[in-house]
Amino acid sequence: MATPDPVQAQASHRPHPKAGSPLHAYGAARQQAMDAFLVHGRIARLWRALTLATDALLRDVGEAQGLTLVAVGGYGRRELFPFSDVDVLVLLPEDGAVDAERVVATLQQLWDMSVPVSHAVRSIAATVEDATSDHVLAASLMDARLVTGDRNQYRALKKRLKRDVFGHGPRVFVEAKLSERDVRHAKWGDSRFMLEPQVKDGKGGLRDLQTLSWLSRYCYGTQQRDDLVRDDLLRQDEWDHYREAYAFFATVRAYMHILRGRAEERLSFDLQTEIATRMKFPGATAQARAEAFMLRYFDFTRQVGNLTRIFCAILEEENLRVPLAPFAADITGLLPPTVAVANGRLGFAPGITPTPEHVMGLFLHAERHGMDIDPRAQLALARVLPTLAEQLPHHREANAMFVEILLSRRHPDLALRRMNEMGVLAAIIPEFAGITGQMQYDGYHTYTVDEHTLVAVGNLFAVESGAWAREMPLATRLARDVGDRAALYLGMLCHDIAKGTGSGHAAKGESLV
Repeated sequence: MATPDPVQAQASHRPHPKAGSPLHAYGAARQQAMDAFLVHGRIARLWRALTLATDALLRDVGEAQGLTLVAVGGYGRRELFPFSDVDVLVLLPEDGAVDAERVVATLQQLWDMSVPVSHAVRSIAATVEDATSDHVLAASLMDARLVTGDRNQYRALKKRLKRDVFGHGPRVFVEAKLSERDVRHAKWGDSRFMLEPQVKDGKGGLRDLQTLSWLSRYCYGTQQRDDLVRDDLLRQDEWDHYREAYAFFATVRAYMHILRGRAEERLSFDLQTEIATRMKFPGATAQARAEAFMLRYFDFTRQVGNLTRIFCAILEEENLRVPLAPFAADITGLLPPTVAVANGRLGFAPGITPTPEHVMGLFLHAERHGMDIDPRAQLALARVLPTLAEQLPHHREANAMFVEILLSRRHPDLALRRMNEMGVLAAIIPEFAGITGQMQYDGYHTYTVDEHTLVAVGNLFAVESGAWAREMPLATRLARDVGDRAALYLGMLCHDIAKGTGSGHAAKGESLV
């Protein structure tokens, strides 16, 4: 028996508007756009078709009432997803001549048509005043464009926003958007490696990339995302990563909306399998295709994390963001000559070309002093890592420093996670590359194998340090009696090292260790 098409099933539950009516044309255009996307999978075509259909309907409704309608947010960017809100500003004239009943009638008409309009009704002065204190509104107005109505009024709004809002108080705007990001991550899971990630608002997802664009446009006046490619912002290869990640996440999100028939944002296991097949990922089985798909997904989230760190470092250098540790103690005398402090972070000293001992020494001192690693050092490391990967596993001094990090009395899992995101953990332990981004399709794991492993190391440290003494008194007492901490921590680090190689991963892992 054939599986019913989710788009057709969704359409069958909708009311059937009169043929030739604006609503009929709108519904038909949306349906055609979604059907076509399931065939060609091109997000730009889908965005364009959905935006054109929505513009046509809003123009028809808005012109009938003599209103000025301005698209903002994702709709303003012409990046309309199948079941996302349609963000609209009803722009009132300064003399307040528009009848409130006409505004209500227009909005009610759109809602009756099942158009998910998210609206605001403001004059130019009120819009500008609110945008000066509301960073969410200011960000959405960066993408404002006129749909229908008084063009002179719209131009006056854009002029006032440019003069009185954008570029003013950049430090406040930056801190507000980054704070908003942190709250979002805390809500949806503060890890890029959740097995069922939140594509829109999760860490390393679409919203993080949009935040970088908003910060650039607000602080530097860039108009298009391509303008991010500047000597003082991002290099061409970094922009290429941004563009590829954005298109990938957007494509995945569009599939999720269409297949669910609603604004779905969580990439659940069943969606992973379906989307992997539709995006033509390789694999002999559905699970193999899903694993390849999610490996690509997690690779992009790492790239987004790197872009975010680089961009935030630039903002700090230009005093557009408060440094992470502006009043940190001076530890210069405690560092080797190869390591230097830069903006509250640790990096390589000027003129240093990283070697295995330099790299591991940087991570070791970052762990000892509880400091992050400067993004410039991360870039330098990324360029030499392919060569260092051949040396690190056999370098005695580097391995000794790695074991010291693993046995840290601080939080070794944080240092290991930092190393994993930069590719260093898989370089010094090549077998770890096999579980990096590896999915676990079962009912009791939350993270990919690599992230699960690092969480387990963190939990071991919590038990050993007494942080869970009340909840786990026996384990806490036993941990204090362990004589060989290296064996214990190495065992935890490698307990799933052979996952993904087929059955019997425990025995295979023992052999690898």
